[in-house]
Amino acid sequence: MPLEAGKVWQYQVTSGLTSGVQEIKVVGPTSVGPYAGWSLRGGAGESRMAWDGSRLVAAELSGTNYRPPLPLVDPISDSKPVEWSGSVDSGFGAKSMTATLVNKKAKETVGNRTIDVTLAEVKFSNGDEALLWLAPGIGVVRQEQRRGERLVAKLVYLSGP
Repeated sequence: MPLEAGKVWQYQVTSGLTSGVQEIKVVGPTSVGPYAGWSLRGGAGESRMAWDGSRLVAAELSGTNYRPPLPLVDPISDSKPVEWSGSVDSGFGAKSMTATLVNKKAKETVGNRTIDVTLAEVKFSNGDEALLWLAPGIGVVRQEQRRGERLVAKLVYLSGP
């Protein structure tokens, strides 16, 4: 995920019965727990992400806060699940929660080409799930958020770095 000021992505976003194009822009540096990271803004709210070596962590995703930062990409999870425990606050008060992260190698079609991606699967103890397909040099090429079996939101990469 190329995190530096001024980077801009466009996504086709589907949420419920609505669909449209949204832009996400890296607006500047910020703290992500103990890490130096970047603030991203888009139609769904603010996200704060950072690279900690080869790990990608998030303290906020679309306005939902994670304490401590939630791992999204971790090379360790290629071979075994990574466990997370902390609090999640989506604006209705913080709740204690656990999550399990697993990264898998996958292929994804972007435009008219098929590329190698990392599929990050984050499963929360309340049954929610976040799936992110990340491509080197591009970032998120697809994202799905599920509540149980129900698809809550989906992003598909249109353009960007």
